[in-house]
Amino acid sequence: MKKSTQNRRPKGQKRKGQPAAATVPAPRVSRRAFGQWLGFGAAVVVVGGGAAAYGVTSFMASLAEQDLSEIGNGTPAIVQIHDPQCPTCTTLQREARVALEDLDSDTYQYRVASLISTDGLAFAQQYGVGRVTVMLFDGAGNVVDVLTGPRTADQLRLRFQTFLDADA
Repeated sequence: MKKSTQNRRPKGQKRKGQPAAATVPAPRVSRRAFGQWLGFGAAVVVVGGGAAAYGVTSFMASLAEQDLSEIGNGTPAIVQIHDPQCPTCTTLQREARVALEDLDSDTYQYRVASLISTDGLAFAQQYGVGRVTVMLFDGAGNVVDVLTGPRTADQLRLRFQTFLDADA
């Protein structure tokens, strides 16, 4: 005996009186859209690669700046005693970098004695100085001047230039 089709619900209909669920066709990706996504992906790779290269270069420069063993090698040195968690230290470092932009980088070496590193902390203790300090060393490694406290780039530039002219 065959069941009547009268009692059956249409396919997709859940209860009496409800319409069947509408089917949504799968989105079709055009070649243009695929090309745009491909271009976006390439841009992300280029920007990401550039950021990584900048990060590596910046890290290597930071390591070179923290090499305090170069003081006294015949080239005058400008050394900042720096605590990375100190906002005043960070401001002083920014001002010092601006001041150094106008000077001939072949006539001096810029170093950072970071107080969070063992070498930097030992260096600061050796000279009895704290953070927010810039020290000037002649080519033989003798202390010429100690600048403490916040300074503007103009103040630092003038002092650095006078120091380098006197050491020349």
